[in-house]
Amino acid sequence: MKYRQKPIEVDAFQFTKDSEVYAPEWFSDAVKREEIFIDRSIIDGSANVYGCSIKKAGGWNRAKVGDFIIKEPTGDITVCSAAVFCRIYQHIDGREVESMACKGKGKGKGGK
Repeated sequence: MKYRQKPIEVDAFQFTKDSEVYAPEWFSDAVKREEIFIDRSIIDGSANVYGCSIKKAGGWNRAKVGDFIIKEPTGDITVCSAAVFCRIYQHIDGREVESMACKGKGKGKGGK
């Protein structure tokens, strides 16, 4: 027998160096609750954002700039690389995901 994965809708955004300012409210709220930490390094005297760490029951999920942060329907927050996100997700109106990582990669599974 063959099966097809049920479509689900998720909230997601691509993590950038400016995500602390432009992230959705659910992400900012998780940062305030210390469930997510913005990862920084000091380069030439200034702070450089290179990712974030998401606290999970079994440890930490780490995201780097360019990865997608996903809020699942269950409320869990997870990380997905841009390449994988572009293959398996699309906008709810059917448009392909617009991301530098998606350009030139073909339609993948997201276009069905």
